[in-house]
Amino acid sequence: MISNHRTRLLAGSIFFLLLSVSVSLLALAETGDEGFTGFQRGVGLTLSGGFTNTESFGSVPEFTAELQFRIAPRVYAALAVGYLGDTISMHSSGMMSGAPLGFEDHLHRFQVVPIMLNVYYSVPISPKAAAYLTAGGGYFAATYWDLTTQSQGDFGGHMGAGLNFRPSRRLDVFAAGTYRLARIHGFQEEAHLGTMFGAASPSTFSLNLYGFRMQFGMRFRF
Repeated sequence: MISNHRTRLLAGSIFFLLLSVSVSLLALAETGDEGFTGFQRGVGLTLSGGFTNTESFGSVPEFTAELQFRIAPRVYAALAVGYLGDTISMHSSGMMSGAPLGFEDHLHRFQVVPIMLNVYYSVPISPKAAAYLTAGGGYFAATYWDLTTQSQGDFGGHMGAGLNFRPSRRLDVFAAGTYRLARIHGFQEEAHLGTMFGAASPSTFSLNLYGFRMQFGMRFRF
């Protein structure tokens, strides 16, 4: 619990540092955008990995692929497809007439595929570096495996900031922190050995993806 709390504090600190740097640089943007990182014409293919802190399952790994296009001198749009998921160990027990029915450890597995439209506003720091603000929204397709396979989907979004560096003309590397707002509703709890729902129907639950998201990656320019 303490480790998870420290992880969230670290993620939050990095996020607000990136956001502060980006905002403070808005007034310092220079002309000659074509010579600066993040302002090249053409298409960029982005591959990134990192982790997402979720309210439902703590920190989980996440990977993203993205196609980025410039739509204005400092503005980019991108279509992204991601993947995050994990396996969770659950412990259940039940009682009948005051006597225990038994205990069981079982594994649940989930995956979420976000399909997002993202927008970036980039601000040059130097010919080799740029800061940027980003926001995006899209559809989150989720699958949950328990005794049966359940699939649901819902809409969500994120906002945040990042730093971009260009070691060569065709390659960028970056680090970004965003805060995600997404909750996928409609999954149903299932009765395992040693549990009872009683007379009531099994309850439903949501995959809650609210939390900080840290990503590190590379962008290839064409």
